[in-house]
This record gives sequence, structure tokens and C-alpha cells, in this order.
Amino acid sequence: MNEGLEASYDVLDLPDEGRDAFLAEHADRVVAIACTGNGLVDADLAAALPRLQVVVNHGVGYENVDVDACLAH
Repeated sequence: MNEGLEASYDVLDLPDEGRDAFLAEHADRVVAIACTGNGLVDADLAAALPRLQVVVNHGVGYENVDVDACLAH
């Protein structure tokens, strides 16, 4: 999925380890999240991304996305 996005956008991959350091460095640049169902988009992640505007979940279902937290953000 990243290959297509990288043609038009700066793509950052949220690491499994070192998440806090990654967010400290990049949070102010993130305006969108594109996920494939493996990553959890929860209230903590939404709160850490002040410019977040959209979450795109590519796959079936959206149980990995805290919709209420994203809408409140």
C-alpha cells in the first residue's frame, strides 16, 4: 500500500517499538493515517497527533479503529 501513497505523500511507518520517540519527532506532521487492519488507532494515538484529520482503514471491518475517539478528536 505504501508504494502508491509514496508517489504523492510523505509516508511514515509507525514502529512497533519506539512509538513514543517516533511520535515526539513526527506527530506535528501527521494529518492522515492509512492502516490495513493490523495497527490500532486508539484514543491515545489520536490524541498524540494534533493535526490528524482522517483515518483510512483498508480492509474488512474497522474494529482496530476507535471511531468515537477519532470523531471526538
